[in-house]
Amino acid sequence: MSRFLILVIGLLALASPSAASPGEQKYADLGTCTLESGAALDRCRIGYRAFGVLDAQRSNAILFPTWLTGSSRELADFIGPGKLVDDTRYFVIAVDAFGNGVSSSPSNSRSQAFPEITIRDMVRAQHRMLVEVLGLAHLRAVVGISMGGMQSFEWMLTYPDFMDVVVPIVGSPRLAPFDLLLWRAELDLLQQCQAARCSNPALLFDLINDVLGHTPQYLNSRLPRESIDDYVQKTIGGRTKPFHVEDVMLQIRAMMKHDIAAPFGGSQERAAQAIKARLLTVIDRQDSLVTPDPARVLTRLARGELLELDSGCGHGLPRCEMVRIGRAIQQRLDSRSAASGL
Repeated sequence: MSRFLILVIGLLALASPSAASPGEQKYADLGTCTLESGAALDRCRIGYRAFGVLDAQRSNAILFPTWLTGSSRELADFIGPGKLVDDTRYFVIAVDAFGNGVSSSPSNSRSQAFPEITIRDMVRAQHRMLVEVLGLAHLRAVVGISMGGMQSFEWMLTYPDFMDVVVPIVGSPRLAPFDLLLWRAELDLLQQCQAARCSNPALLFDLINDVLGHTPQYLNSRLPRESIDDYVQKTIGGRTKPFHVEDVMLQIRAMMKHDIAAPFGGSQERAAQAIKARLLTVIDRQDSLVTPDPARVLTRLARGELLELDSGCGHGLPRCEMVRIGRAIQQRLDSRSAASGL
């Protein structure tokens, strides 16, 4: 099928309100995706869900990429009036990252040994999906949480003219040493668990991330001592989606390799000078899962805006402060300077 025909089909789908119900899981088949490593990803596929209506000027689209192991279905909890992004005003595209089990991943690939991917590979494939399948030439904003925030940072440098506003939330332009040690430990744990054929690697993974994803004060104020076992079994052990170790390890390795300054000789100053979109960075001062210093430094260098909160929620900030963050995002989208990318 020619790219022209794919574009026409995408335009017709966007123009027809009855083409799909809001939030329906959809897929963009991109053929072969050439990766940053030079390897080729066969049958390259991107999952996504669309919320809201694209305006006549095709100017109100917001891309919302997923976090580590997250899915576009889960992002729906953050979309709507009074939430992070308002689908009554914007056409919100929640996109599944490589390795989440929906888009191309080790768990759903049968045609090849799955190659290593990077955050930049995720972004390049998303760009192809937007242009070739949805027929979009520009975005109003890119908004992402955690690994989605890492993708948001990458969007600013890989496609600097493609969006007006970028909002990384508890994300990072590159992981700090503490973060690298943490994710190295989790990666080694999963590898050893896989070799030992652990019965429930998801429980270990989720438990570590749940503990580090909140502050001690947050958990101590909400968990009675006698409820710990119930909490582990019901809250963490109650995972409702499949857990594929190879998928998770692929995404962890992508995060560990992530560095938006790499194409600039490792210079964050030079990377910051290349940023054209308006940057609003949202961090939590006590985030121990993705520590905030790299995001804080880059935002200062880029003369962006920093929303630094001390919510007590740590990495769980987006859910704890959803209304407050959503208002901040809306204010930036409403401002005249955002429309010109300043």
